[in-house]
Amino acid sequence: MELKSFAVMSFDGIHLLLPQRSVATVEMADSIGAEIEISGSIGSLNSGGQKWPVFVLTSDFKTRPDRPGTYKFCVGINHDNQEAFSIACEEVGTLSVENVSDLKPVEPCMRTSSCPIDALMLKDNKLMLVGNIETMQQFLMSGAMAA
Repeated sequence: MELKSFAVMSFDGIHLLLPQRSVATVEMADSIGAEIEISGSIGSLNSGGQKWPVFVLTSDFKTRPDRPGTYKFCVGINHDNQEAFSIACEEVGTLSVENVSDLKPVEPCMRTSSCPIDALMLKDNKLMLVGNIETMQQFLMSGAMAA
């Protein structure tokens, strides 16, 4: 059995899982600066000498131009030296999945080429969306999903 560790970001009724090893920082959303360098972001965080564009997502994975007051955290993602980004969320935590067969791949007929979700999982009667870091980075940094 292979153990996988995920960061769980909850926002707008969604529970997004990304590999824990790709989480570089978790910051309070109140520290978001106003400078916008990437289309679709609401600003950026400065942490560890790096700027992290902040994206606020809706349940249908569109970016929104503002941060609801319930989005209290920003999770900074940095994976394999790709451009770093952060996702604002209401809650953040961790989840260890002991049985990877619990992760159900998204069927090809249900995906688009830019879909950042690879798999689904039901945990504690909640649907968890398992994200792909590379696709998520392209998805957000391209500005293609701006509302």
